[in-house]
Amino acid sequence: MKLKFLSILIIICTNAFSQVKIDSVISVVFPEKPEPYERSSKDAIVTGYVLKNKKDSFLFFKTIPLNQNGEEIHEFSTSLNELQKNYQYASKRLITAMKDKEFSFLDSTKVKIGEFHAYNLTFSNNNSIGAEYLILELNGVFYFALYSKITEFNEKRKNDFIKSVVVNNINYQNQVSKNSIPLEFIRIGIKVVALLFLGFLIITATFFMVRRYNSR
Repeated sequence: MKLKFLSILIIICTNAFSQVKIDSVISVVFPEKPEPYERSSKDAIVTGYVLKNKKDSFLFFKTIPLNQNGEEIHEFSTSLNELQKNYQYASKRLITAMKDKEFSFLDSTKVKIGEFHAYNLTFSNNNSIGAEYLILELNGVFYFALYSKITEFNEKRKNDFIKSVVVNNINYQNQVSKNSIPLEFIRIGIKVVALLFLGFLIITATFFMVRRYNSR
């Protein structure tokens, strides 16, 4: 049976203070109005927003794994230990993807967004800090926030973006449940995210190279 590709509904962002509501769960603030970002494959769907300029880029997206029937899977880790294993696996895949684009892994830190466990990864580029990733698994969905330099790394802009991530209606959100998605589904979804992210970096680099060439 052929796997069906799901059509992705672009989530409409709010204009006030460039705050974007990714879905009913997560909100994040961009320094300017971002553009919708969407990708899909037979194994996962990815939706979010991206903002790029000459100096740096901002990306926030979520990924949802699909089963063999092309249906979304929304299930949770069975324990905090399994949640940490999921974060470690996601981190490993992202570190590999970033390395392919000449971003070297510097450090990983366990952080919290409110009462929820998350992971923070930092990377260097040309012997200086070049990017920072925030990873959050919530309600069986992986959320990713990425700040990356293009020509300049701005600590304040990075902090304003990463720290603006907010979990809405916290009493209705969970990270751990008795019924868990098989780990292989999660890993497939993360592999897809790593590949799609590589494509995003390549497109970004090409865009600014062409722009620089045309401006000569």
